Amino acid sequence: VVLASNLLVLTDGTVDKSVTFGGTIDADNSATQDRTLTVTSGTGTVTFSGVVGGSQALADLDVTANSIRLATTAFTVNDGAGGAVVTFAGAVVLQSDVTINTDGAGDNDLLFTSTVVADNATTADRKLAVTAGTGMVTFGGNIGNTTTALADLDVQRLATVRQQLPALLHRRC
Repeated sequence: VVLASNLLVLTDGTVDKSVTFGGTIDADNSATQDRTLTVTSGTGTVTFSGVVGGSQALADLDVTANSIRLATTAFTVNDGAGGAVVTFAGAVVLQSDVTINTDGAGDNDLLFTSTVVADNATTADRKLAVTAGTGMVTFGGNIGNTTTALADLDVQRLATVRQQLPALLHRRC
């Protein structure tokens, strides 16, 4: 998917639908355009299976769903003037090792409103790496639990990291 304009995908309604992005998502020209993607799926599931912003970074990404599945390796949301809040509003499930980069010319903040877990900590050592420059990173829920713990959590070069609930769980390899 190449965003030639800002895109809103809205499946939140009487019967919420799931959304799956099976390939890459890029801006059409991050040098001249600040492209944003907003996906609202209500009680549905949103799945990302391809790299987001790998060739042409996005300026903002906001996802709201009951379950958000990250089955890709990288999200680059650092285009534009910064000051945006990249938001994952819903339970995030890592289905691969994931890197999220919001560190650009103007840094974006990153907000997870709910839990961040691995799909299966017994058979897969999932890792989350975040680079946010001076942007703030907020975890609004537990990070892993006894059966879906992360193998590693790296948050780099931050001014502020906030974890709003008392439990921060992750498993070391």
